[in-house]
Amino acid sequence: MSYSNLISTNYLIKNTTIDNNVDPSLLINSIKQAQDINLQFSIGNALYYKLCSAIDAGSGQSTLTGKYLILLNDYIQPALAQWALYYALPFISFRLTNKSISEKKSDFSDPADLDDLKFLRQTVKNIAENYLERVKSFIQLHINDFPEYHQLGENGINVTKRTNYFSGLVLSDRYTNGRGYNDGCCD
Repeated sequence: MSYSNLISTNYLIKNTTIDNNVDPSLLINSIKQAQDINLQFSIGNALYYKLCSAIDAGSGQSTLTGKYLILLNDYIQPALAQWALYYALPFISFRLTNKSISEKKSDFSDPADLDDLKFLRQTVKNIAENYLERVKSFIQLHINDFPEYHQLGENGINVTKRTNYFSGLVLSDRYTNGRGYNDGCCD
């Protein structure tokens, strides 16, 4: 299995709110995390590996055509950019060094506090989840064009059947008596 980044750090910077002065080396791991954690489980191992192997790791040039190229350019890359931003946010201002975890500061700006960072990450996560749902919807609309979508991949990772959205606590009918509220059965 060949591995290739499906987006570049330049693409990430150009298509998100990341400033041009952010060191691209801080973003590489975030791209890999977005691909491995979010994309691979959403599109399945076989389709994920097909996309990675169709991109030459050295030049970044794609041999994809047709619906695969549309899927990559119009759906997967925007989703990956948002997920990579999500994973990069804490590490853009915090650095892990051999002495401590330190926060980078400048003379003319103040770093965001933890609540601001949590709010920003949640906002980016909501956007990323929306883009990933669009990826799945496009594949479902053109399911015959992506036979790898339902194939079990090399590592046994298959497509998840869950939605990418999570809205919090879900009570089953057992606890709500089918009416959407607790009638005291579980107190």
